[in-house]
Amino acid sequence: EEYASRKCWELSGGECQRAAIARAILIHPKLLICDEVTSALDVSVQAQIIRLLHRLKSEMQMSYLFISHDLALVSSICDRILVLYRGQIVESGTAEEIIQHAAHPYTKVLLDSVFLVDKENANNKKIVNVMEAVNRADCGCPYASKCRAYQEGCSSSELISITETHAVRCSRFK
Repeated sequence: EEYASRKCWELSGGECQRAAIARAILIHPKLLICDEVTSALDVSVQAQIIRLLHRLKSEMQMSYLFISHDLALVSSICDRILVLYRGQIVESGTAEEIIQHAAHPYTKVLLDSVFLVDKENANNKKIVNVMEAVNRADCGCPYASKCRAYQEGCSSSELISITETHAVRCSRFK
C-alpha cells in the first residue's frame, strides 16, 4: 500500500527493477526479455534480483532472454550463451562451455574483464595497433580490428562447430 502513491524517483534502483519485473510478469509470459536487468544495481541488489528471477523461472515455467555484457552474471542464470559482437554471433554454447572453454578472442576479453584468470600474463596482453587494425576491416570477422589473436589470412564469416553444442566464428578453428 505504501508504494502505491510513490513516484518512481522515490524508489531505489532495486525497487524500480522489481516493479518493472512485476509489470512484465502480470500477463504470465512464456519468455521474459531481460535487457541489462541488473546493470545499474549494486552487487547485493543484483543477487536479490537474480534470486527473484530464478524463483519466478521455476514457479511460472518461464524462459529468459538475458541480455548483458556481464558473462559472470549471465552464466549464473542462463543454460546457453550467445556472444555477439557488432550484431553478429561470434560464439555460442552452453554456459559451462563458454565460461570454461571460451574460444573466440572477444569472449575471452569479456571473461578477462570479469574473472582474473592468469595473473602472471595479465600484463603481457598484445595491444592492437590502430593503423594495423584499419587493414583488417574486410577480412570477414566483425572483431578483427580489435583482435589480439589476429593473423594474416584470418577470415571467418561463419560459425565453426567445436563440439555438438559449442561454435565459434574464428578461422583458427577451421
